[in-house]
Amino acid sequence: MLTSLLLVLLLGSDAFIDRHVVRDCAGPNLDQALVACGRIIDVMPHSARQVAFAYLYRGRAQYLKRDPEHAIADYSKAIAIDPRLAEAFSERGSAYLALKRIDLAIGDCTQAIQINPSNAAYHYNCGNARWHGHQFDNAIADYDEAIRLQPEFALAYMNRGLTKAEQGSTQAAGLLP
Repeated sequence: MLTSLLLVLLLGSDAFIDRHVVRDCAGPNLDQALVACGRIIDVMPHSARQVAFAYLYRGRAQYLKRDPEHAIADYSKAIAIDPRLAEAFSERGSAYLALKRIDLAIGDCTQAIQINPSNAAYHYNCGNARWHGHQFDNAIADYDEAIRLQPEFALAYMNRGLTKAEQGSTQAAGLLP
């Protein structure tokens, strides 16, 4: 809901963009999102930020359709237009991780954190990338920060515990009394 509202506020100001297209670009139907975001991109609204968000949401739809290569291309276009779009870095990092391109995933999630250090999800994603890169101490630090920022972040607790267990510390992981 908040994502759709944000997108309507960012994209809906241009009269020639149909509000339904804007809604569909950020909507749950991935096929509709791909078409709608493509339409926004093709129309080329006056605001570069509007186009950047359309690329971001189209990239998200492609990623969710299990097409990380095309998702990365769209996230990269969003970043080229708006290099401060932390969400695009974070999501491109997840797409790189899906392709097992660990160093690129870590680089992107680190950039997302530099842009917006108060987003718990960015720290969590970076922890996941670092875990896959066998950087366990750094992964734990990322999970710790995600938990500090969002104390109810259950997956961050779980992955921190699993990472500690991977290091061989079952007691520190909370698996044993």
